[in-house]
Amino acid sequence: MPGCARPSGRAPQISPPRSPAWRRRPVPEPSTRCSAPGRDPLRLVVIGAGPKALFALEELQARLAAGAGRALEVVVVDPGEHPGTGAAYRPDQPAPLRLNVDCRVIDAPASSTAASFPAWCAEHAPQLAEELFPPRAVVGQYLAERWSRLWSALGEHADLTRVRTRATAVQPVGETWSVQLKGGEVITGADEVLVATGHARAHEGALARSWQGAVPLRPAVLPPEEMLDPVHVPPGSRVALRGAALTFLDAALMLTEGRGGRFVEQPDGALRHERGAAEPAVLLPTARRGLLLDAKPQPNSPAAHVPERLLTVGQERLRRLDPADPRVVEQVLAVVVDTALTLLEDRGAPASRVDIEHTLATGAEPDLPIGPGQALTALERSVQVACGERAPGPAWALGRAWARLYPALTGLLRGLPAPEETWQRFRDAAQVLERFAFGPPLATALKLLAMHASGAVDLGPLEAGTTVEQLATSGEADVVVDAVLPPPGVQGLDEPLLRQLLTDGLITVRPGRRGAMIAPDASALRADGSTVTGLALLGRPTEDHVIGHDTLNRHLHQEPERWAERLTGRLRTTDPLRAHCQGMPPLDARLEPWMRELLGDPEACRDLVERFGSPLNVHDFSALPRHAAELTEAADDAGVELAVFVARKANKTLGMVAAAQEAGLGLDVGSLRELSQALEHGMPAQRIVVTAAIKPRPLLELALECGAMLVLDNLDEAAAVLDVLATAGRTDRPGAAPPALALRLAPTPVGPVPPTRFGESAATWRAWVASPAAREAGARIAGVHFHLHGYDAAARALAIGEACTLIDALREAGHEPTFVDMGGGIPMSYLDDQQQWEASERAVRTAQGPDPADWITWEGAPLTQHYPYHQAPVRGDWLRGLLASPASVDEADGAARADGAAGSVPTAAEALRSRGLRLACEPGRSLLDGCGMTLTRVIQRTSTSHGAALVGVEMNRTQCRSTSDDFLVDPLLVRIGTQSGEPMDAFVVGAYCIEAELILRRRLHFPSGVAVGDILALPNTAGYLMHILESASHQLPLASNVVRREGGFVRDGIDAIAPQRPWEEEPQIRPPTPAPRATGRADPRSPATAPARRPIPPR
Repeated sequence: MPGCARPSGRAPQISPPRSPAWRRRPVPEPSTRCSAPGRDPLRLVVIGAGPKALFALEELQARLAAGAGRALEVVVVDPGEHPGTGAAYRPDQPAPLRLNVDCRVIDAPASSTAASFPAWCAEHAPQLAEELFPPRAVVGQYLAERWSRLWSALGEHADLTRVRTRATAVQPVGETWSVQLKGGEVITGADEVLVATGHARAHEGALARSWQGAVPLRPAVLPPEEMLDPVHVPPGSRVALRGAALTFLDAALMLTEGRGGRFVEQPDGALRHERGAAEPAVLLPTARRGLLLDAKPQPNSPAAHVPERLLTVGQERLRRLDPADPRVVEQVLAVVVDTALTLLEDRGAPASRVDIEHTLATGAEPDLPIGPGQALTALERSVQVACGERAPGPAWALGRAWARLYPALTGLLRGLPAPEETWQRFRDAAQVLERFAFGPPLATALKLLAMHASGAVDLGPLEAGTTVEQLATSGEADVVVDAVLPPPGVQGLDEPLLRQLLTDGLITVRPGRRGAMIAPDASALRADGSTVTGLALLGRPTEDHVIGHDTLNRHLHQEPERWAERLTGRLRTTDPLRAHCQGMPPLDARLEPWMRELLGDPEACRDLVERFGSPLNVHDFSALPRHAAELTEAADDAGVELAVFVARKANKTLGMVAAAQEAGLGLDVGSLRELSQALEHGMPAQRIVVTAAIKPRPLLELALECGAMLVLDNLDEAAAVLDVLATAGRTDRPGAAPPALALRLAPTPVGPVPPTRFGESAATWRAWVASPAAREAGARIAGVHFHLHGYDAAARALAIGEACTLIDALREAGHEPTFVDMGGGIPMSYLDDQQQWEASERAVRTAQGPDPADWITWEGAPLTQHYPYHQAPVRGDWLRGLLASPASVDEADGAARADGAAGSVPTAAEALRSRGLRLACEPGRSLLDGCGMTLTRVIQRTSTSHGAALVGVEMNRTQCRSTSDDFLVDPLLVRIGTQSGEPMDAFVVGAYCIEAELILRRRLHFPSGVAVGDILALPNTAGYLMHILESASHQLPLASNVVRREGGFVRDGIDAIAPQRPWEEEPQIRPPTPAPRATGRADPRSPATAPARRPIPPR
């Protein structure tokens, strides 16, 4: 049936509608969305509504909350009654069915629309708050509520429709997709389709496809109230079950505990099974391997504890493996065996590599008896180890090693291009390891032992290798239950949708694999590796290409997050300035109007770079006075006078000095040159504070001579100052004004106050002030300064309190201090989008595995040390919070108290006001926010030997770098030509001859390619990033600096000052003149005969 047209602004229509089988959320008011003029909404169809779809849509909602230009329509197609839960977590399932994973892995969603499961449980099911393996029905209730909250939040940004039926086909129609529904309805015009179908209903290996005979068959265990009801599985019957894994345990619990049976704890901790009248006579599990799953140790128990130090070596070895190496599976298994051996050695347990390898190869420990009693003994051993009653053995060690290395393994083995036979070896080993690692909780294993002891479970057929067919034929079974779930993947499943996608070539399965190939952003991949635009798959349909889908840990796989990132990119109304370069994931910089004006003029950018060279630091200080005013207004609101000094170390230009002077601000200097330049350019000494970490004698002399405020850092520096004063004879001159000094306090590291390398304790300074040398020098202590790392306002409030206490003591000693200087550390934000920052934080802090195609950071290495590029509050609002924070000034507490409650101690503002003190600060970044950017020219495009694309630019990494691992802000590409190229992802590299010469360590996406001569703009670099670490290694010139004036950009005067220390002319060492050749002819290279070298004309 042809699809119907769907006008913009309305949810897509289903043709024909099947009310009441589908429900539609009311369309949000138009004001809740903004769509670019003339653009239709993006239409997304999600097939499946289980946890994987929930997690993906939560990632999408987290990004939509920050705003997206294009409207969105979402249709969710799923037959389930309870979206968000899938078949496994129905909220109405029986209580005996329990979660098989520690519930603490279910954390709060990326969208912040719900709490974590433990937090939710504490409120809604407090009786289960301490239960790590709660009933699955309770988890289902949580997931259903989480879906409801998501659906409500998503409705603020999208038109939503839910269709309760199955999708049977997905087909491309031009540049869109149509989705065929069961019953013949069709959804047309979908721009994106996400297939997240979860567990299949049937498969080719199901017993139902081949079962014959008089013994009735129950084709599945779930839903148990239908499949295992007393009518079909009568009380007193003998029940044969195919399967001995987790689904068998579900069946066993339902047919005992669910039929009135009870498990009573005994004095020794074991359980006694008291049979219920409605129970079957006996359960007869069967399985090919003849073994049950091992019990999991209870989380936080000694048996579960694995020291991180023992895992680090294995994790690092996995990270270094090359997935293209044909031996990679053997190498992975070797790492697992080695780690298991290390765990046993650490426990002092008998450890043998031979025994571990035997256990991995056979699935049983070497001393496990073969034949009758084998399955029971293996289960009993695992329970004894979990309870601490037996020394761990190879099975325990392999299980712990596999479980703890699993996150690293999922990244390494993603998309592994191994031959079919190699992958089969891995799958065989994984089946053994998962039996040791991911078995039932200890409580469930104890119940199974109690069932065996009561006669409710007979393990004889399992240990003998008997099949359900044999049990049925021999009359030993009255009912047969198929307790084997359909496998993951797309092969061999009785699912029309997956079969159609495979048959039509829309998805591809590697030889020997079960699931479809997908890109890191979940896009379906063709056999040649190209993406199928608009079609994505998540979860079980991709098994083997991506491993480990049966989990509620949303952090194990990055595909949902990257899918949401890609979809958000399609939704975002593209800012023309950002259209040509996007981070992975994006981090959109805040841009001042002058930046937009310049970057929107490619010719102007090109002319600047051609005139002044690459890289070029471009400045416009118009934002500086605005930021300073924001701080002073916040202080005024609290009744505190604030003096603002701009940190010169943050930007070396003389234009910044002039801007500070014009705005009536002071200057904080950190060197002799910075001080002398400030004085030479007219900055009054009274508006200069000298805070240098190291103060050579010439700096001390000039500071004391000119009358700048000199901050003493330590006792050696204080002694040097007294020596300068004595040498100058100032103390002997009658009527000479005593020099004004400030003392740098090292606040007591208590509570939020961090330790610092700067300053001395209050007690040390009190003793120094009282010393004869200080008194004789007549030094005048005018204030107290401190410097703290980080941006904690509460810590600074406490430091202000301690500084006030020191000032009280100084005043008692006869000094008249008038200020407290809190240094810098006032936060700013490079980004406006908090969700972008949080998504990036999660992405870059995680190692991405060894496959270069998956890297979003250089070599897949995590970025863990970096500036918080998004912060809130900033500047004025942050200062308001600081001044309202408690500042304990009680000396009896040994300095500032961290536990002072508001009202019991004065606030920072009150502490200052009550003493008539002025507050001073020396911000760098927060004042220079929006005052500069760095332009660099693209020189080349190349790649590494393993295929990572590179864009080479004319600069080095020190010219945009601070102490962070990376500059986590997206650059902007200014296209100099008009011709677009092929899209590409690449890393930006610089001029130094080292492998790690990365300008940015994140991969960037260039939608229209990048060309030689294009200009890359690094925004908002004026604060520290341009100058703090810049180097002229390789004899490369330092970056030029230009400042905006009324007539345009002019070179800053700092470029005329040589960075070297001044030196007098001395005889230079020159290379010797080469000796004449033996031929007797004049050496054509000798100065006497060589023609004058012609100067190289400028390019």
